[in-house]
Amino acid sequence: MLKRLLEKVENKDIFMFLIFVFALGYRTYYWPNEKLIGTVLMAVCYILMIYFGDGVIRVYRGFKYIGWYLALAILCAFSKMWAIHDNSVYISAMFKDVLVPLIIVILAVECYMNYYKSTIRLFNCIIVAEFVVCIRGIIHTPIVEVILTQDTRLFAANLGINYNDITTQMALVFIISVYLTFFYSRKYIHWDIIFFAFLMISGSRKAILISVIGAVLFYVISIGTDAILLFKRVFIVVVVGGIIIFITFKNPFMYEMIGQKIEKVFETFGQSSSEMQVTDIDTSLHGRAVLREMAAEQFKANPLLGIGYYCFQYTNPYGLYAHNNYFELLSGLGLVGFVMYYIMYATILLNVLLAFLRRRRIKSKEYILVFGFVVLLVIMEYAQVTYMRLFALVPLITVAMAMEKGRDFEKCLDTQESTKNGTQ
Repeated sequence: MLKRLLEKVENKDIFMFLIFVFALGYRTYYWPNEKLIGTVLMAVCYILMIYFGDGVIRVYRGFKYIGWYLALAILCAFSKMWAIHDNSVYISAMFKDVLVPLIIVILAVECYMNYYKSTIRLFNCIIVAEFVVCIRGIIHTPIVEVILTQDTRLFAANLGINYNDITTQMALVFIISVYLTFFYSRKYIHWDIIFFAFLMISGSRKAILISVIGAVLFYVISIGTDAILLFKRVFIVVVVGGIIIFITFKNPFMYEMIGQKIEKVFETFGQSSSEMQVTDIDTSLHGRAVLREMAAEQFKANPLLGIGYYCFQYTNPYGLYAHNNYFELLSGLGLVGFVMYYIMYATILLNVLLAFLRRRRIKSKEYILVFGFVVLLVIMEYAQVTYMRLFALVPLITVAMAMEKGRDFEKCLDTQESTKNGTQ
């Protein structure tokens, strides 16, 4: 698998791969100044990519994404004027640890896609990069302690980061890999198996659930309009899903590691914190419910601009962020920040809808990926803060810019069809 990839590698592939590795895997506190060094190395890789290319910096597809996130970052900076607590340190960190590396990623993806017509090479780069990141996470996981305590939250614990950071990006890259498996080549199933195995080891319930939903979604819709094949695939999903559920909930080890966590998610879904019966298993769920409710109260009191970027942690007894992207945005930056962030999601989904209404048959498969990706990310953000995290922003920007490439592809097809019809 890796041998086939290496046979086709060019220098621009290596630079793009390294940029993804530094953006996704080296944002921890394991080494001194690791984030700063990672950003500098990303910039060096981008400069080398330009040098070995045509020497021209282009910002065409990526301009609106840079403008979108820059506007959000500026709002965060201005929130210092009305913040309930000094947030200068967090604003500075957002600019140097999120905005700058994200702009480098956008510029690099733009540059990379100017060289290659297919988006598959780009996806290959982020998939292999995530594999390297996962290996680093495994190396820095206290395996013996995880087995003895059955605490999967220790995944990548020695890196000094929240394990949700690495499991979230793992799930998002898994979605890209599954898309490639069902829409391009079954050879990508090796990556699907590897990433899902890592996810199971991590025990992250939201990452596992999103990954399963994504796999089922792409598996079912990849058949097109064949009703018989649709029925067969739904039947297979039901049977295989039933077997997996049976094993997860009947095997004592699997139940302790994963099953009971997932069970509590469904039992407590939609409940307020006062309705939950707190046990050792669902303490996390109860705490998240409390945080959501307190964030909602802060939003109601400050609906327009919120209480300031990254200030919600100073208003709750846990000293934590809201663990929910919607309420974190609403409480910190109000409706203005919420709309500024999610307007890009809405624009992406609108582009997919317009493409479907225009053609009724979308020739560019990237539209399918970005639609499924954004929908799954929106679901995940109910239990994850992502708007200032590279682990979600980098995969999102990658698939969104791939859609831009797909749109160019469709325009070329339209031009070719118009020319052909004209000559006839």
